[in-house]
Amino acid sequence: MALLNFIKSVTPIDEAGTALGAAVTDLPLPTSVSVEVRDVGGSSDRRAASYKSRNKRKGTIDIISIDWSPITFANAAKVLQAFGSKYLLIEYVSPKTGTWATKQFIVDTQRSLQLKDVDLELWEAAGFVLEQRIPDYD
Repeated sequence: MALLNFIKSVTPIDEAGTALGAAVTDLPLPTSVSVEVRDVGGSSDRRAASYKSRNKRKGTIDIISIDWSPITFANAAKVLQAFGSKYLLIEYVSPKTGTWATKQFIVDTQRSLQLKDVDLELWEAAGFVLEQRIPDYD
């Protein structure tokens, strides 16, 4: 049985959502992936004195944390180039549906690269935090 990569493709896009280049489809398998679902349009943490929630949520977005550890110099270059644009169109496995979904994301955080072994050409890790983009909220 072949391993399934969580991300099928990454396409750089501009602010309007127009593709700026070809999709990258040959990313290495990540060593860890986590998905957080976050409210948008309001806070779900507000409570009145009566302890009733005052949720003004308009919807939810996915926050993806993805890491490769350790990662070769060549694979790190491939990953860094794929996630090099501010706005990205990413095809990934949606935890909500269990199927492939294609959504816009913003690179929120790029983790620092730390050298592990120069002779083996390895970085300790490479990783990103990707926040689903809702263009109306930018």
